[in-house]
Amino acid sequence: MIPTPTPTIPIGGITPTSVREAIKDSKGNQPSHLEEALTKLTINTNAFIEETRSNFKNQREAIKKVEVQVGDLAKQLQQLQHKTPNVFPGNTIMNPNA
Repeated sequence: MIPTPTPTIPIGGITPTSVREAIKDSKGNQPSHLEEALTKLTINTNAFIEETRSNFKNQREAIKKVEVQVGDLAKQLQQLQHKTPNVFPGNTIMNPNA
């Protein structure tokens, strides 16, 4: 098993301290090794979930950008087809924005 560092930044309101406090028994005894492992698993799982959500958000934004670019290319191709129907331009067209 590869040890993973315990995050010090609270994730979803859960911190190592808050979980330890929540699992102390009624006499105030410290949690067992199994409870500690469960605490670390909970924290690491929450960190993984947050990272995954962030990655999905970034991928969604990148896909949107690609969709816009493909849409722009389709519009340009359609405009070229109206100028010279059934002929795909063989010459490079200078970019007016460059």
